[in-house]
Amino acid sequence: VALQQDSGRNWKQEYITLRNKINGPTSMAPPSFFLACARLVLKHATTVDAVRIATNCLELNIDDVQMLRCVGYFLLSTGENSGVNLAIRIFDKVQELQPCEPQSYLDGALVRFWKAHKSILKRQNDEENNGRDVICNFEELGSDIRKCQQLLSHVLTHQWADRFTEVEWPALILLHCVADLVKDLNDDNISNMDGLGPSSLPPEWPISDLAPFQSFADAPAPDTSTSTTQTNTQEQGLLLRCNKFDLALMVWLGWDTDKTDIDLHVKEPSG
Repeated sequence: VALQQDSGRNWKQEYITLRNKINGPTSMAPPSFFLACARLVLKHATTVDAVRIATNCLELNIDDVQMLRCVGYFLLSTGENSGVNLAIRIFDKVQELQPCEPQSYLDGALVRFWKAHKSILKRQNDEENNGRDVICNFEELGSDIRKCQQLLSHVLTHQWADRFTEVEWPALILLHCVADLVKDLNDDNISNMDGLGPSSLPPEWPISDLAPFQSFADAPAPDTSTSTTQTNTQEQGLLLRCNKFDLALMVWLGWDTDKTDIDLHVKEPSG
């Protein structure tokens, strides 16, 4: 209500009053309070204030994976560079706290892909608006993409608990999206500006990360020659790639609670 009244000028005082009311001598406002307030502020006020409120959860010094994921998802939803960069640090922390869950790595890959995708879109928009080429930080972009590939390869090449069955599918889909992103950059002539072009980017497909874990069941007897070994390595790494991959729409469901199952049913216009 305070956000809607008087153009939202007095909402901060209302927020402080509520926070002080919940806080007590021996208790503090729970993370859910800060996240709920942050969502309202993001909708009705400024992104900066919303991020500031949400990060109160981090100051509680609680190594709770579910809470950290909620904060990370919220920061990602803001679309702000500062929020996305902080989300990367949070999801990296989650990997340390919960390395036995594949979504810990999927989250880290998703946020980096999102950052890279937004960076490219911003560059393209700046070029259209300014009518000139805009330099993109390919070194940082390449680092994010490479780390994204490594995290997704980790999901694909490790064995997980039975409850994570088929988690490889979202990993493969996102890995193909990353490959398309790199391909588009390599095909972009502007990416050659000032020597910061494709040489700063990783390959489209992380063959070296995936090849050691491919099956040799149908492969011929091994040949120890160098040329043959290199060929087998490349063929192995490409076994997981679909050359006809063409994604029109991707809906990504992120979950933050262990032992839960979420299903999405999409109804097409055709019925």
